[in-house]
Amino acid sequence: MNRFSPKLPIWYQLEQTLRTGILNGKLAAGQRIESEVRLAKRHGISVLPVRQALRALEEEGLIVRRR
Repeated sequence: MNRFSPKLPIWYQLEQTLRTGILNGKLAAGQRIESEVRLAKRHGISVLPVRQALRALEEEGLIVRRR
């Protein structure tokens, strides 16, 4: 089920959700984040906004993506 507001881009809202988890310690340093597909399914969204959110977090240095 999609829990995001239609007022802001979905990728931005997911980015904020993940950032909050990282900064609050819910996602520990070195901890793996779910795959793009699993994140999309869990949040009821497509994979594209997940990729955009992860890309933004990677650019900030909050996550490291291994390809």
